[in-house]
Amino acid sequence: GNTFVRGEGPFDILTVTGLIVDGEVHAHITFSNTEVAMGGHLEEGCRVLTFCVIQLVETPGAALAGWDTPGPLR
Repeated sequence: GNTFVRGEGPFDILTVTGLIVDGEVHAHITFSNTEVAMGGHLEEGCRVLTFCVIQLVETPGAALAGWDTPGPLR
């Protein structure tokens, strides 16, 4: 099942990967502190209180229809 963790503390962002397709964000995040690493879907309401660098790359002409279904992209 889905598990949602709420809390505060000093965490380092290890990775953020995903797609923005038709204005919809589908991102995965991995973060850690000195004791544990966690990850999953980046949910609305997550906040970064210092800084975070996110790089976006446009892919004009890329066919991304069906990106979240099994099989080759159409």
